[in-house]
Amino acid sequence: MYALDSNPELLEQLQFLLARGQFDKATELLNDTGPYRFTALYRIHGDTLRNLVVYDREKGVAQRWDSIPLGESYCDYVNRMRDAFIVKDAEWDPRLEGHSKRRVVHAYCDFAPLPLDEGALQWLQAVARMFDPRVQAETLSRGVRPKMDALEAVSYLLAETSSDGDEARAAFEDYARPVRDSVSHLPPDIVEATNLRIEEILQRMTRAVLARGTQHAPA
Repeated sequence: MYALDSNPELLEQLQFLLARGQFDKATELLNDTGPYRFTALYRIHGDTLRNLVVYDREKGVAQRWDSIPLGESYCDYVNRMRDAFIVKDAEWDPRLEGHSKRRVVHAYCDFAPLPLDEGALQWLQAVARMFDPRVQAETLSRGVRPKMDALEAVSYLLAETSSDGDEARAAFEDYARPVRDSVSHLPPDIVEATNLRIEEILQRMTRAVLARGTQHAPA
């Protein structure tokens, strides 16, 4: 198991996967942080609980379960409480008296009773906060920044070594194309901001190349 405070890289990786909608990889990674067999993500739609993905450690696969009425799942308690709902052993938990899943799901989320794992709870709470749209946008933006920094460095190199503006622009576009492609699936505002910055870098580089050509032109 992994401690939350000693694994900032793992937390950032989870955040990036969730922001990109790669729920299968995120749940598999998150499953390693606790003792439970299942790690799942759900969306509540009215009175229906819709599964996005569930990772089954025993089978080693991510899959999707059928939608069920919200009231038939322990997730109903999470929804009503707006907080973590911990079940160590459903058979002895008075809150679950009469619940249809009491004799099936003994620990939330496992078929067998398990003691509370504080580390796993911390990870789940941290992941829950990641579903704030503002957090997701910031995460995706951070993933774009290194690519833009590399593209900026390329533009400086081309500006210093090129004397032909058209040639420099063509070379720059060869480097910019993969960056444009890599952000094309992201939210529209991030795509637009990325393309605007690429154009700004391109224009600045072009002006530098033209200025350099003027300086070296014969009198």
